[in-house]
Amino acid sequence: MLKALEPGTGSIETEGLGIAWLDWGGDGDPLVLLHPNGFCAGIYHPLALRLRDAHRVLGIDLRGHGASQLVTDPALLGNDAMARDVLAVLDHRGHGEVVRAPQGQAGRAVRDHDRRVVEAAGARRARSGGAVRLRPVGLRRPG
Repeated sequence: MLKALEPGTGSIETEGLGIAWLDWGGDGDPLVLLHPNGFCAGIYHPLALRLRDAHRVLGIDLRGHGASQLVTDPALLGNDAMARDVLAVLDHRGHGEVVRAPQGQAGRAVRDHDRRVVEAAGARRARSGGAVRLRPVGLRRPG
């Protein structure tokens, strides 16, 4: 029974770094939870379990955090790089439109840069028929 509560895991390599994610499953539009600086996606475990009745809940460990690859070069930790990582994971998983719930530095990175990055990525992906769209959402308290 406890096994059903544990999220699935996965990772991809993007820009030479391994980026990991957690997938709690669920029904509805994918919802991406982005952790604050210094944390990892697992911080959302209790919340993710409650949200999966309404969403497919994903958490991404941003570069240098959690199960993603350690990064020691500050030049590799910019907001644009983190936003590209999020888009790379979503593209890899085949999510065309995703609801996001930004938190902290990671949330600001994606919030501030997703439109520009999505437009650039969409232009590249248009030839292959895929693009990721991020749709912001305000979450209501579950139950």
